Amino acid sequence: MQPANLLRERALMIGVLAVCGWLAAAMASPLAQAQAYPAKPVRIVTGYAAGGGADIIARLLAEQLGPKLGQSVIVENRTGAGTNIASQFVARAAPDGYTLLFTSNNHNLNAMIYANPGYDPVKDLIPVIQISEGPSLLAAHAGTPFRSLRDVIEAARARPRAFSYGSSGVGTPVHMAMELLKLAANVDIVHIPYKGAGQSVIDAVGGHIPLVIGSIAAMKQHIDADKLRPLAVSTSKRSSSLPDVPTMVEAGYADVVHLIWLGIVAPAGTPPDIVSRLYREFAGALHLPNVRERLDKIGLPAAESASPRDFEAMLRADYATSQKIVNHLKLKAD
Repeated sequence: MQPANLLRERALMIGVLAVCGWLAAAMASPLAQAQAYPAKPVRIVTGYAAGGGADIIARLLAEQLGPKLGQSVIVENRTGAGTNIASQFVARAAPDGYTLLFTSNNHNLNAMIYANPGYDPVKDLIPVIQISEGPSLLAAHAGTPFRSLRDVIEAARARPRAFSYGSSGVGTPVHMAMELLKLAANVDIVHIPYKGAGQSVIDAVGGHIPLVIGSIAAMKQHIDADKLRPLAVSTSKRSSSLPDVPTMVEAGYADVVHLIWLGIVAPAGTPPDIVSRLYREFAGALHLPNVRERLDKIGLPAAESASPRDFEAMLRADYATSQKIVNHLKLKAD
């Protein structure tokens, strides 16, 4: 009897040790995975076309990030539906830190103006880091009499709907900035949306439209060539790229502060330690002199974001401002 009891006790002990080992492995697995991150290439998905300003910045960061993470960082362009296709793709991706979204103001706007954008910017995606921010720039064709924002406002009040401005499209950040100005100044200037910034700027340079609003990057060469006259920027402080150009706030419109911003978000549920790692590495890249210089030249200087929570606060403020304009204009997109 005694040997049998001893055998049963040994069998029981082996079983207990096996279960304990399984539990220890199960508990250690997520930790080991987090510590090993990243174990494969990381994708940065963007809804913007290759060769554009946003794409250039995404690839610049990917190039710097690869060595820091010890893995390849690939930029993948998934254009279409006003960047909704890219946002949908990342919102549905596994929340493991291997698929990120490089996004801009459309992140919030599309959820307001599309009947079915295919994602919820608050529930489906979480902030990692704000990359950069910069102004929209209002400029006039060099042959117009407009030499200041005041000239534009006075002319528009004297002759409602007699003047027009071009933008890169309905619901774009620059469109929002101009409509915010029109609302604050109580003027009616006709909006002519284009399919991209390039064509709107070309038409302004050619004198087909008197005014255009866009990024500094889209217009800087034409300003330097004296074909466009810069009138005002939409940030609270002047841009280092155009230090002589006043802000809309300086012109008397304190509420007209609207940023073009770029940032990185991840699928909801991405582990906090992975988000923290990504934040640190992106922040480190943004402090490199060559990266900061490139962003300054594009007119979208690096944002001074101290944490993902800072980016989250900025997103909430941007959402509130955009909602105000969308409601006023009753904006809808197909």
